[in-house]
Amino acid sequence: MGVGIAGTALHSATLARIPLAGLIFFHLAIAITAYDAGLLRPSEWVNRVHTLLQGGNAAAGAALATVATAMMAYFLIPQLLAIPREPHLARAWIAPLLGRPDKQADFREHYGDLLTPISRGDVGDPTTSWPVPSFGGRIVAAVHYEFFTPGQQERESDAHRFFSTDSETVRRALLERYHARWLIVDTTRLSEAQQAELIRDRAVVSRSGSLVLMDAAAWAQ
Repeated sequence: MGVGIAGTALHSATLARIPLAGLIFFHLAIAITAYDAGLLRPSEWVNRVHTLLQGGNAAAGAALATVATAMMAYFLIPQLLAIPREPHLARAWIAPLLGRPDKQADFREHYGDLLTPISRGDVGDPTTSWPVPSFGGRIVAAVHYEFFTPGQQERESDAHRFFSTDSETVRRALLERYHARWLIVDTTRLSEAQQAELIRDRAVVSRSGSLVLMDAAAWAQ
C-alpha cells in the first residue's frame, strides 16, 4: 500500500505497478470475510433484516454486514456491467447476439498492414503508437512508462506537443531531435482541420482503416 501511495504521489507508473501482484491477498481477505459472515447467502439476510428492524446491540453486527455488502455491490456492479459492454471483455461474444458491432480494435489486422513498409523506425502520438512495438517499430513515447527508459515525461510531452502545436519549426525540430523516420496518425483522433494540416499526401506510405503512415523526411519537406 505504501509503494502504491508513493507511486500515486510521484506520478510513477512503475511504482504503481509493483503492488498489483499483491492484490490477490486483499481479494482473498474480502472473500473469506464475505463467506464467514454469510454476506452472499440469501437465507442469512432474512435474520439480518429482522435484527436490524429490532434494533439494540445485536443490530450493530447486522448494520456492519449491510454496509460491507453495499460497498461490495458499489464496486462490483460497474464491473459486471462492463463485461458485456467493453470490447476487451465479453462484448465480442455478446454483440453479435444483439446485432451490434463488437468494437474490437483489430490491432493485428490494421497495424500489421500499415507497418508492412517499415522494418524499424520511430512513430508518434503516444496513444495511437502504443501497439507499434508489437509489429517491429519503435516509438518516441509510451502510454505507460517502462523500466530503464530515461526522459519519459519529456518524451511524452514532446509527442503531445508535436500534434498540438501550430509551429512547423517546432515540429521539424522534434522530428530531428528524436531522429523520427515515420509518423503515424489516426484520423478518428483528429478534427478535419488537423487532418488537413497533418496528413500530407506526398509523405503517405500506407493506410489501413483510420490509420495513416507517413515518411517523416518527406513530411517535413
